Order: sequence, then C-alpha cells, then structure tokens
Amino acid sequence: MKFKSICIGVLLFVLGGAASLFGVSILVYKNFMADKPGGIAGKDIIMHHEATYRMPGKDIFVLSIDGGGIFGIIPAQIIVDLNKELSDIYKQKINGESPPELWEYFNTISGTSTGSIIAAGLSIDQGGGHALRPECILNEYKKDLFKINGYYRGSNWFYQSYDVARFLIKNDPIYKIDGVKKEIERIFPNKTMSNSLTYLVIPFVSVTDGGFSYATNTNVSFANYWFYNNHVAFSSDKTPVSKVIISSSSALPYFALSDFKIPLSYEIKNDSSQKKHTHEFVGADGGFYQNDPVFLSIAESRRKFGSNSNIHVVSLGTGLSPKTSYETMDDKFIYPVKGLGVLLHIVAGMMRSSSSVANEYFLTDPTIEYFRIDKALPSGFKENIADSSNENTKKIQDQADILSKSAHKMIHNIALELFESKFSSK
Repeated sequence: MKFKSICIGVLLFVLGGAASLFGVSILVYKNFMADKPGGIAGKDIIMHHEATYRMPGKDIFVLSIDGGGIFGIIPAQIIVDLNKELSDIYKQKINGESPPELWEYFNTISGTSTGSIIAAGLSIDQGGGHALRPECILNEYKKDLFKINGYYRGSNWFYQSYDVARFLIKNDPIYKIDGVKKEIERIFPNKTMSNSLTYLVIPFVSVTDGGFSYATNTNVSFANYWFYNNHVAFSSDKTPVSKVIISSSSALPYFALSDFKIPLSYEIKNDSSQKKHTHEFVGADGGFYQNDPVFLSIAESRRKFGSNSNIHVVSLGTGLSPKTSYETMDDKFIYPVKGLGVLLHIVAGMMRSSSSVANEYFLTDPTIEYFRIDKALPSGFKENIADSSNENTKKIQDQADILSKSAHKMIHNIALELFESKFSSK
C-alpha cells in the first residue's frame, strides 16, 4: 500500500507541476526581479486592508500561520510580540485579573506544516483550560531536531539525482523526522484535535485518498474527489493532534510521507449505517495544497460561525512566500537548475503561490479585514527549511527581530482591535 501511495503521490506532483508551469514561471521571474534595484529582497511585508462593507453577522477573528519549517521562528516571534501587546493593554485598562490567553481573542486559529505546530500550541488544552505560552512555542524552534539522513547533498548532478531517486523509490527522506515527532508527541501527549480550546484548522494532503484534507476540532475531512467521489468525515475525538501535525509537516523530499492509521467512526454520503472503520492513509505536507491556509481558514470560519460573519484575518508568513531561492538554487538566477533541483522549484513555486494569490485577493475584498505580516528574506539567504542548526536558527531569529521592530505599530493596532472587540461591552 505504501509503494502504491508513493507512486500516486509522484503522479500527483508530476500532474500538478505540469498544470502549474505557467504560474511558476511567472513566480520565478518575479523572484528574479526581487533582487533588482527597487525589488523586495530583504524588505518587510506589512499590509493592512480595511473592510468597507459591514456584514450583518458578528465579528470573527482568524489567526492564519504559513508553513515553512524552521522559518516558523518568524511568525512565532510575531505572536510573542502580539501576546505581550495584548497583556500590556489589558493591564493598563483592566485591573485585578490575569490577562486572557491568546486563543481567547481568536475564534479560529489555523496553520499549515510548521504553522500547524504553532496553531496547535496556541489552541490545545494542556490542562485547566490553558494552552502553551507563545514563548514556549518559540523556544521549541531553538532545538536542533532535524538530523541529516546520510545524503550526499553535493553540487554534483549525479549525487543530486541519486538522492531524489532514492527518496521517490524508497520514501527515504533527506532528514529524519524522528526528533520532531518525539518532541511533538511530548508536547501533545494523548491530546486529540477535540482538545482544542478554540476552532483549530490544520490542512494536509492525503496521498492515499487523492486530494487535500483538513482536520478541525470537530472533524477530519477527506474530500476524495478523484477516487471515490465521496466526502468522508471523521470525528475528531479520537484523532491525535500529533499525527495531524506530522502529516501536515511531511514536506517531501525533506521528510518522509507519514503513515496515519486510527480507528474512527465516519459518515459517507448516502451511508446511514454509521459503522466504525479503521481508516489508513499516507499524509503529505499541507503546503502542497495551501501553504498559506488563509482561504481554508475563512471558509471554515464561515461554516462554523455563519456565512454573514464579519471576518478579520491576521495572516503571518514565514519569510518564504515573497522570494524563492531554496537550497538547490544558486544565489543568483541561473537556468537550468543543477541536477533534479528543478522539481523542488516547481513544488516550491506551487507552495509559495498560495500566499501571493491570498494577498492579491484579500487586499481588495470589501467584506474582509486583512492584516499580513511577512518578510522577504535578503538576497542569498539560504532557505533550507530543515536546517535547525544553532547558526541558522540565530540568523532566522535576527530576521524575525528586524520584522518585529518594523511591524510594531501594526502589531499594537491588531492588539487594540482584538482587545476592544473582546471587552467592548465591559
């Protein structure tokens, strides 16, 4: 089954790559232009679009966090800053009580891949109605968890080709995910998606079922568009949050595809038997569907809280969406890419395009208030999403600190709006 699933996965990437070549070509050109005079390389991306049309429903606040491996340090730092601003405002205006936790300000918290770790950390009940503190989540990124898996990783095209072939045939990744898996299971021991304190949304790809899937604290949904033409929905009360996170974070060829086998009761359209079944699937990184999960976040928020809701989005990037270099690409734009690195560029372009599309759309939507905080990494900054060495995490933290200072005013304004919405009646 695993070999069949891997073959299906490879086929999906080939078809997806062929269908996306035109869009990726535009993105690569834009990334090339980013290094030109007046380009965006090294700049901070700080955007705000106010809604100009008021819907009749209530206000719904959404926190959406991009994928990006070790670059999760960037949104994690922004969240630490936001939480501090909220605490300071609360202490100034309300006395005698402990400040609310961050999850209490957001109706929906979503994250893809590394963003799913942050989202779950902010949402899952660790006991007594308390989630992890943002500072604790940020510190997790300072641990060297990603260990190289014996790959050559040289510039020679033969070795690069061998590495890619080895992965595709054996599902043998460049990095071992054991350290990450162990740490995630330690952070969320025996926790299920239903333990979330707010509405939690995590997208991933089910290679077995042939399409995008996502988990919330109420259900796990498999669209099954291509193979069965049915929508399968599982209850989340037995769905380990650690398994969902690992599935959403299985970014090939960095990490292996993940096996996910859990007994759950499910509903199939036109099936009234409600029998319990064991559903087994192979999970892949949610970034191949929506690396920026904002579209799914809004869709799920409207399903959950009403289609006439007034949506306010705080979207946090990992520094990867505005500019592509990737570790297989030279510092300067060179074509063709050595070895089979072009495969990674097609996939990377598909992942990054979700943020570009979201920015274009939500900066013009009259019904949605949209905040976006991101960073265009400096030219030549190596974007190895799995390099968790102390040297690399320090470099990323430096970039996060720069963005933190640039975005301070917007972070303060977001905190004010969240506070006023929550305590306006008090």
